[in-house]
Amino acid sequence: DLDSLKKLAYCHQKNNAYNQAIYYYQQADLISPDNDWILQQMRTCYAALGEYDQEYDCLKKLKEIHPEDNHITAQLGLCYMQLNKYEEAANCFYELEYKGERLLHSWKALGWCNFKINKLDQAEKYYTKILQQNKVEWSDFLNAGHVAWCQNKIAEAIKYYKKYISLIRKQKGNANVLIPFDKDSNELLKHGISQVEIYLMRDIITAN
Repeated sequence: DLDSLKKLAYCHQKNNAYNQAIYYYQQADLISPDNDWILQQMRTCYAALGEYDQEYDCLKKLKEIHPEDNHITAQLGLCYMQLNKYEEAANCFYELEYKGERLLHSWKALGWCNFKINKLDQAEKYYTKILQQNKVEWSDFLNAGHVAWCQNKIAEAIKYYKKYISLIRKQKGNANVLIPFDKDSNELLKHGISQVEIYLMRDIITAN
């Protein structure tokens, strides 16, 4: 019966056996289509497996059932980001911003989405807001540095990058402070920054 299938699926899910969990959730979904709880659990399993297309299908149904649910809107936005659909992701977070919901979370997503789609002035607007908040993280300064650099605001970029280095050193020590910067180097290359410039910037921002 439905209850047994849900319990069996959930047990598999809790044991990280996501494929088995999905199988039983799908059986439960046949008995009780478009059930909120089943769809959310399936979404969670698909996300854990990195199967974002299937996660999107679950979220799309949930959004249709609950168009005003801000939590679902945020989940949908993050799923779009995983699918590299940054325009669609941005629209979800604009919706949340308009409602005054999850503002810092939405600003961070909007900053990155706008950076990815090369709307640098918009990205700058959001990182400016983020850096004025109390809970600023090293990743915020790193991303703000990327945006400033791609706008050719070199001095500003260096200032942000040095702040990122300072904060990440406090958190993680001296080792590997440039790993996040290096991880984003492909994004910088896509925005027209050369590999030579990236090497130079690495030296500048880690110099005492």
